[in-house]
Amino acid sequence: MGFSAALLQSVVPDKVRGRVFAFEFALLTLTQSISIYWAGAAQDWLGWDVRLVTLSMGGLGTAVALLWLIFVWQVRHKPFVRYG
Repeated sequence: MGFSAALLQSVVPDKVRGRVFAFEFALLTLTQSISIYWAGAAQDWLGWDVRLVTLSMGGLGTAVALLWLIFVWQVRHKPFVRYG
């Protein structure tokens, strides 16, 4: 696990910390599985070479990062409400 897991666990209440950790790990595993499946499918079925598969995954990562930045920007301009 990385830095994001430490940050996430530092802000959630103690009584749900294990569930949050398990959910994050499950999403990480799912994301890795989907990306590996896509890489194989793009090469086998679409005939893409490694360079094109890499570019497609990079483009997807960039799109997700931009969506995340928009979300963070919107959240930071709202008043902070702490639950728990």
